[in-house]
Amino acid sequence: MHRRQMFFHLTALAVAGALGLACGGGGGAAGASGKLVYGAPDDIHQYDFDAHKDAKLLNGSSPGRFPNGDLVYVYADSISAPYQIVIGDTAGTRRTKVLEPGPAVGDFNPVPSPDGKLIAFTYYPRGFTPKLNATNGTVIMQPDGTIVANLKGVFDPSWTPDGRIVAAGTIAVASDGPTNTPTAAGLYVSNAAFTAMTRLDNGLADPRQVAVSRDGKQLAFVLASHIWTMGLDGTGLRQLTSGDKEESSPAFSPDGDSVACTSFGTFETTFYSALAVVPVAGGPTELRNDASVWPLDDDAQSSSTLGRVNAFRRLTWF
Repeated sequence: MHRRQMFFHLTALAVAGALGLACGGGGGAAGASGKLVYGAPDDIHQYDFDAHKDAKLLNGSSPGRFPNGDLVYVYADSISAPYQIVIGDTAGTRRTKVLEPGPAVGDFNPVPSPDGKLIAFTYYPRGFTPKLNATNGTVIMQPDGTIVANLKGVFDPSWTPDGRIVAAGTIAVASDGPTNTPTAAGLYVSNAAFTAMTRLDNGLADPRQVAVSRDGKQLAFVLASHIWTMGLDGTGLRQLTSGDKEESSPAFSPDGDSVACTSFGTFETTFYSALAVVPVAGGPTELRNDASVWPLDDDAQSSSTLGRVNAFRRLTWF
């Protein structure tokens, strides 16, 4: 083979090898299984790890999943219509309005309790006229819209298996000024009656977007633009992701061995948010473009994304 031909041949093999590593052997995020419901740029999607397929489910955003498979999510009939929290099936054929919280900064991110009897969501109208008799924080309601509790000053709630709330004292509000954005330090857990909050961490300055593992023993959250984990008892702080990208919206796998998140940064020739899956065990995973952490849609291999799944908040893995 001519030396120049050999050079181009080896270069092509190197590029193919890099792409193969990014694809994780045809699907990315080796070992991941199950399905993930998430908010995409164009509504609510579901990614099937085993089939390596991504599919749109219905119109809406910020889905939370009930034990019976129904979703609670945010919906608006048009751009000018008020936001509603609704419950419906994944096909979009059945949709029932639960509550109309009014304008909000950020997102409500409704999430059902493990037994499906309650829904918790972030309430932060800021300067808008409040429509609920509630303060900024986490609101807990029944599926018929009856409000049963209001946890002041904590946001982006997640449920423990025994029905308590874990939430952060900080909410990310990109359009708000620093003087009006809540930035109370720490992660907090409620009592069973939702009448008190106890701080969990040991001096974390600005954790946010916390998620609880299915067994209730571990927390995953965002700190300094990366994903970290910690025990529910506040011990064992560990960094899960590293690199020049910004992670958000963590969600544990059903077995607790992995954490999915969205990662915002430069991919190939553009900026977008891609779904990533990293192992809980081991040291921090650097989210490079050629890392085998990116779940792929085998039907969407484009030149700009290489099949990476473009995901936003909230993630629910089952």
